Amino acid sequence: MAIKHELLDAYVERLIMIVGQARAKRIAFVDGYAGPWQTTGNDLSKTSFARAHEIMRGCQARLAEMGKQVAMRALFI
Repeated sequence: MAIKHELLDAYVERLIMIVGQARAKRIAFVDGYAGPWQTTGNDLSKTSFARAHEIMRGCQARLAEMGKQVAMRALFI
């Protein structure tokens, strides 16, 4: 799971920022392996979909600071 989180942090954040600074008005993120693997309890904050959601919200806020209004949506399977 740590590897996936590293990929989300390193790659997805950069990709969203690059695409968002271009001409994109909408960004869709699809994660085909988004299960809460080995997560115990009801706290899902350590899951990859929680991390992806956090990254997307952060990027959306940073893009808004740059004057770019980008709608984002995600599909977690």
